[in-house]
Amino acid sequence: MTIAHLGSKTGQQGGPAGYLAQLGRAFDAYGTADHVVALPPLGTSPALAPVQPSGNRAAQQWLRRLRRSVVGPPALYRPSTAEINTPGGKVDEMMSGSWSAMEADVAASVATAVAANTDVLFAHDAAAAETALAQRQPHQQVWLFLHTPMPLALYLTWCWGVPEREWQEVAQLPDVLSWNARELGVIGRVDKVVMPCPESVDELVKGDRRFATALSRVEFLMTGAAAPPRQWPDLSRTELRHRCGLPAAEPVGLYIGNAQPYRGFDRLLDAVRAMPSRADVPGIVAVAGPAIDTLPLIGRVKALGPVRHIADLLAASDFVINVNRFSLFDLSTIEALDLGCPLVLHAVGGNLTFKRLGAGAAMIPDLGARSIADALTGAFQWTTAERAARAAESRHCYGEHVSLRHLRDRHVALYDSAMRVPAQS
Repeated sequence: MTIAHLGSKTGQQGGPAGYLAQLGRAFDAYGTADHVVALPPLGTSPALAPVQPSGNRAAQQWLRRLRRSVVGPPALYRPSTAEINTPGGKVDEMMSGSWSAMEADVAASVATAVAANTDVLFAHDAAAAETALAQRQPHQQVWLFLHTPMPLALYLTWCWGVPEREWQEVAQLPDVLSWNARELGVIGRVDKVVMPCPESVDELVKGDRRFATALSRVEFLMTGAAAPPRQWPDLSRTELRHRCGLPAAEPVGLYIGNAQPYRGFDRLLDAVRAMPSRADVPGIVAVAGPAIDTLPLIGRVKALGPVRHIADLLAASDFVINVNRFSLFDLSTIEALDLGCPLVLHAVGGNLTFKRLGAGAAMIPDLGARSIADALTGAFQWTTAERAARAAESRHCYGEHVSLRHLRDRHVALYDSAMRVPAQS
């Protein structure tokens, strides 16, 4: 069986590119059994800020704080209410451009796979699947792996123009609903729909009830990953924390990602403000990803900016924080498990799967500031033994369920199924 995963490149990042990079590592390590699998080439990593000596970092942060106190935070584009509420308006314009860009991203790989008589064209977004459906030969199957934790139009519109709005309002915008219908049409036409776990289906249904019917025939492939190599594996914990710009003596909770609204970063900041004083409950929240200039000035928050030494940050931290409003089955959480990190997770979507699998996680019942603050306070106050026990649970969860070997074996089993299911006409 021949399978072509559609895309222009893979890389150490989130979404399909990061997932396919992990899959490539799994196949390199364990092979593809009797199948021939084509993956997009490995792309270059995004240009991230190099690690600065701690003195330079402190000076730069002081200058950024001074500048923000004078000129305020950066101003971002926001469409007007009328523009996003008008059918066929700014949202439709943005979605059309985004969809076209996704089609262009896979155009070459689709053409190559079709010409090579590949058995399965494996798409990783609805636009790619629609392109493959339009060009496939009658004997070729098209599969679709859904990587966004909500309908694509909700995700893109919310992150693009109206991050301050509640998602329930964004979900009802006329152009969001119409583009959801297009995604649903693609889902209904492909031969196989793949998602990581049943809880991830609940997330799409939460965004639009129509997905409940469309995803009634979904197949589950729980993903796996491996953490990137450590940059400084030989440093002591004290030296590592100094190199990462973290305090040596206080507990550190690490948030990795961005400030997109589905990530719940705003709620995390609200919770930090609601916590007891740092003198009463020592501990900081280190934030890796968002530009330092974009973060508010909160004493317990340590802004690290974009970084490339993620594995070292995980090793230097006491626990990892995930407060997503919507959650699929995050690669970054799997990487944290690989390194034996305790977790503090919002009890939603794929995070529930991690807990069910035995990860060393404390669960946050909701995203109220008080609930998050209580969870963080409890994590900062874990004893050494409690933290070690949760770390052991995370390592065991990784080894039993979400390693690269598991990722490879589950994909091979999925490919095997293609031999038994004819393509749709």
